[in-house]
Amino acid sequence: MTAILAARTPSRNASLGELANLLQDQDARKLDVVAPASAIRAEDGRLIIQGTTHELTATGVTARPGVFRPTNVCEAGLAEKLGIPVGYLKKTRVEAPELWDTNVNGWLDRSDRSYMVRTLRPSGQGEGVARALLSNGYRIIDNLDILIAALDGFAELALTCASTAATSLTAACTSESSPTKSAPTRRPCCATTAPRSAETGELTIPSCSPASS
Repeated sequence: MTAILAARTPSRNASLGELANLLQDQDARKLDVVAPASAIRAEDGRLIIQGTTHELTATGVTARPGVFRPTNVCEAGLAEKLGIPVGYLKKTRVEAPELWDTNVNGWLDRSDRSYMVRTLRPSGQGEGVARALLSNGYRIIDNLDILIAALDGFAELALTCASTAATSLTAACTSESSPTKSAPTRRPCCATTAPRSAETGELTIPSCSPASS
């Protein structure tokens, strides 16, 4: 049996526009499934999940199992939830995929839990992508939602900074255009010219006050 490589969702070195387009495509294809262990099987290094695809027939809509290639993140979650050493599980997928199937199926058969599997539907014919395997109580937060919230925050911050800069510039211009008020002059006090008291002979010092304008 040939080695089965993990699925990849390309995003490294992507520009902001490319990242936004990628996340929008993933948002249209995403499918989050909560399934019991009995509805998940491993086959040829892939996960088969019951009831994840639907086929329209003459008698109605029929649920079909979906085929999903796990990413490295999904495989790590699978190993954690089933108690399989992740290094061993990765090794079997590359070197002996039949052992990957045997280990995953064997521990799924012993589990009575349900899991959330975050997947991407195939863009056409073929297999989808299993992005993550989590506990069924996991709160879903999508990368697209995080990106939109971050961009909204940056836009609001830019508007705030621009408003603050404009206010500071206006205040600086107003300060420069205002006339400078001169400090009041004070009339000098001169003891040598002060009159002496006729009775005591002491100098009488007049009080110093600001000069009238």
